Amino acid sequence: MSIDAKIALTGTVIASLGAVIAIITAWVAIKQSVEAVKQNKLSQIAIQAQTFLTIVNTAREIRFSEGMDIIRGFKYKNYKTYRSKETRQTQLHVREVVDFLNDLMHMIEHGYLTEKQVMSIYYVSILACANHLVPWWTEGFREEHGSEYYYITFEDLCNQVKSLGEGYALNWDQEYKLG
Repeated sequence: MSIDAKIALTGTVIASLGAVIAIITAWVAIKQSVEAVKQNKLSQIAIQAQTFLTIVNTAREIRFSEGMDIIRGFKYKNYKTYRSKETRQTQLHVREVVDFLNDLMHMIEHGYLTEKQVMSIYYVSILACANHLVPWWTEGFREEHGSEYYYITFEDLCNQVKSLGEGYALNWDQEYKLG
């Protein structure tokens, strides 16, 4: 074999090795990208789980269920009557419940919680707030505190849930399977 043939063969071998190395490198890069996507998804799930646990603990901390019992008993149509008849403690408790639900809606809007997570647990309570607080409480609070923007997110959440109706609450388990 001539020297030129040997040089050409060596060049072909080196080029082939280069192609094999390029293929292996591309395969490794793809595999790493797939793993990074999986890791990002796991991180997102972990953040959502932590947020969800924080929400549940906050609900317990503010005695959310007790606050909802109070709200479900309201027959008010006027904020001033509510302010004159309810104790300061009750008013603060109602405000904590409203703050909590307002915050939930913000967390949905920013992607920390999903609509499914919130609706599967708090739908009935949000509907009760829509029926027993909106619009008289939100309008009265805004007037008392001098801003038309307070609790717009809470009111929007209540109105959206109210538009879905009670039938949605009865059938949520058909759409959202446990587990």
